[in-house]
Amino acid sequence: IMTLALSAGLLAAPLAGAGAQERARDTTRARIHADARRPGAPAMRARPIGRLIAQRERLKLTDDQVARLNAIQSKYAELNRPHLDALKAARSDTAGRPRPARPAERPKSAEERLERRQQMLDRQKAFLAAHPEVSRAHTALAENATKAHEEVQAVLTEEQKTLLKQQMEHRRGERRDRMRAPGRPGARRDA
Repeated sequence: IMTLALSAGLLAAPLAGAGAQERARDTTRARIHADARRPGAPAMRARPIGRLIAQRERLKLTDDQVARLNAIQSKYAELNRPHLDALKAARSDTAGRPRPARPAERPKSAEERLERRQQMLDRQKAFLAAHPEVSRAHTALAENATKAHEEVQAVLTEEQKTLLKQQMEHRRGERRDRMRAPGRPGARRDA
């Protein structure tokens, strides 16, 4: 009986370790999403820094670094709020209008595709002409994203930057592999 209990314990140990790793991964994902959805933090702009903070153990972020990253995140959430509000107001301005009807079938010729693309660009140009605040908001948000990125880079050590770069390259490769997966709709076919 003792031998059976011991062997069962030895067999269960690797399974418990795998379960713990999976729970840790789920906890990290939950923390990423919780950080990204903090009240007062616009989701799209908060996520990159929130993801970074959620990886504090893996990146070996110090408490000081986490505090500085939180401060950067809060700063840019405040700076972006009026621009995001302007985008929301412009979007609500068009809420009651019907969208252009989608054609039943995909364009077959290059000329048809080009014509549809031009129609879409014309609609976009008309919208931006009617709402110049949208262009200003997009420009300001892009500038703030660049500044936030520079401030975040100043907080990280070279080792942490290297780890992040490796992770980004890994994810980019996974995305590329998914795009090329056979049987995926729209997958590229290599000739």
